[in-house]
Amino acid sequence: MLKDSSRFRMIAQRAVLRYALFSLVIFGAWGLSFSGYSQTAEQNRKMARIEASYLTHLTKYIQWDSSTKKNGVKIIIHGDDPYKFYESLKYAIEVSSGGERIADFEIMHFTNDQTDLALKNIKEGFQILVLTKKSFLTAKDLDKIESKGLIVVHGEQLFDNTNAPIAFQYSQNRVRLLIDRKLLNQGGIRVSSKLANLRNAVSFVDK
Repeated sequence: MLKDSSRFRMIAQRAVLRYALFSLVIFGAWGLSFSGYSQTAEQNRKMARIEASYLTHLTKYIQWDSSTKKNGVKIIIHGDDPYKFYESLKYAIEVSSGGERIADFEIMHFTNDQTDLALKNIKEGFQILVLTKKSFLTAKDLDKIESKGLIVVHGEQLFDNTNAPIAFQYSQNRVRLLIDRKLLNQGGIRVSSKLANLRNAVSFVDK
């Protein structure tokens, strides 16, 4: 009888141990998955800050016409923005000139749910239109507005399939600006030749 009782306790203890180990594996795997997700989100936020910094520097190399200098640079950002590119851009422009330069810019952000309102503002004119990674605007949409101003897209696919002259390119966790100088010139946008010196951040291409 004692042997049966002892055997039962051993079986029960082993079952509890197996359950505990199983739970540890399951929750450990979930924790690793969540950690990976957080790292990816943080990496995307870092990329958004770098993109904002690049775009801020780009505005310094563009030779704006007298009307733009007088009325300010209108930048429209379209698309959902979970990684806070809009906030990063405002901050980067403000910091780049000690808070004075932000007054020369009108920065507007429209989510995908506000696409109709975004298109209305786009048609009224802009200097720079930036599509976020999450933007619903397509190559067909851009065909209708490409002459309005400078369009900046995310990724080489949209860059190659449209007349957008600038794109953010991603490679091995790095981001660069792809610039088609010919398209810029066709759009009447003049960019300082000094931009070519930023080789680590800028790559000139001919689509």
